[in-house]
Amino acid sequence: MYRNVLDVLVLSIVVALMNGILSPVARADGAVLYQMFDPADVVILNGAQIFAANDGSSGVELWRSDQTAAGTYRIADLKPGTAGSYPREFVIVGNQVFFTADDGVHGPELWATDGTPAGTHLLVDLLPGPQGSNPRFLTAFASGLCFQAYDPVHGQELWCSDGTAAGTALLADIAPGATSSWPFALTRVGGLLFFSADDGTSGRELWVSDGSTSGTHLLTDLNPGRAGSFPFELRAFGGNLFFAANDGVHGTELWRSDGTLEGTALVADLFAGPDSSMPAHLSVAGGRLYFSANDGINGNELWTTDGSTDGTHLIADIAPGAADSNPMPIGEYQARFLFTAWDPARGVEFWVTDGNPLHTLNISLGQGGTAQLSWEQVSLAADGTPLTNLAGYRIYFGPEADPLSQMIQIDDPTATTFTVNFLPWGYTSFAVTAFTREGIESDSSSVVKKFL
Repeated sequence: MYRNVLDVLVLSIVVALMNGILSPVARADGAVLYQMFDPADVVILNGAQIFAANDGSSGVELWRSDQTAAGTYRIADLKPGTAGSYPREFVIVGNQVFFTADDGVHGPELWATDGTPAGTHLLVDLLPGPQGSNPRFLTAFASGLCFQAYDPVHGQELWCSDGTAAGTALLADIAPGATSSWPFALTRVGGLLFFSADDGTSGRELWVSDGSTSGTHLLTDLNPGRAGSFPFELRAFGGNLFFAANDGVHGTELWRSDGTLEGTALVADLFAGPDSSMPAHLSVAGGRLYFSANDGINGNELWTTDGSTDGTHLIADIAPGAADSNPMPIGEYQARFLFTAWDPARGVEFWVTDGNPLHTLNISLGQGGTAQLSWEQVSLAADGTPLTNLAGYRIYFGPEADPLSQMIQIDDPTATTFTVNFLPWGYTSFAVTAFTREGIESDSSSVVKKFL
């Protein structure tokens, strides 16, 4: 045991408010100045948000905002009139934002901006005329970007750019001639670019590129023949690529690759045999990869992996039995994964997890309390000698002091504060313990009970 391990726990309570990425600016008469076209398609350049919005008179155009009324304005009316140029797929490379837009003359083409009207321009007109090359899946890679684009000679293929017109070129004609390979799901992992493509022979399979034409090749023909393995849900995690694919033997399951044939392998056959678990919504939070899958027993539920077969497991059967909770990702919050899921008792609600089934909590829509906890750092063992193997702290909490049914582990021996979010209104009790690298846990602090 430790001596005087956390005798005093100081606690304060505030109400948490979760704000969106950008709030509309309103005029004095109460009218909304603009409406964002796609709130998910926003980048921040030099402290200002770059996005597409409609002010009601110019159509959907390019805007910027520093979250002040004076600093929120339309950068450029690329397509004069009410139709709008529909800027989209914003990607930052260096000190510029690249995007696709249609000015009504060149068709959908690649544009660039530094956030100023003078610094906004058409980068290159790959397909002259109003049809446009329609660049898609813009992805920052190396010192530039890569994307899918069309020309009548090569079809829809993979292009890359160093950010200049002269440095924008076809990277590889994967399906030779005017036939298209339709590369999509471009995903950067370190110095490699992974993507899905169909060369017309192997079916849709996983490809990889180092940014050069000679270094762009089919990584592996997982499902030999014309059928293809149809890789999708490509996600970078832990220095590897994770994706869902069907090799024709195991059904559609979770795979990983380090960019080599030898380093491409099945992570786990969750729905054993030829049936598919259909991993989807791959998301990274708190050093773990989360995804939804159906193992044939528990329905479509939330799973997690550390990248290994043994480290891949079901987090919780939220909708018991074969029913589906259909978890949908929201994002990372305080190194935990925030998602929505359905269960027959609550319907669709918010949930949060750190990857441990015991630490997976429901957050009802009426909840939103926040507890800020602080304590003194543990420095002595029970015998009074200096403590050298402290690993961190555990916060126990719940509506009743006995038992404290929920726990959050803090793997930081220097921590003296922590904020617990998503707490229900009403009484919540808290206590803190310390633990060593060997897993030895101290007695708990005194229990503090507060009303939110």
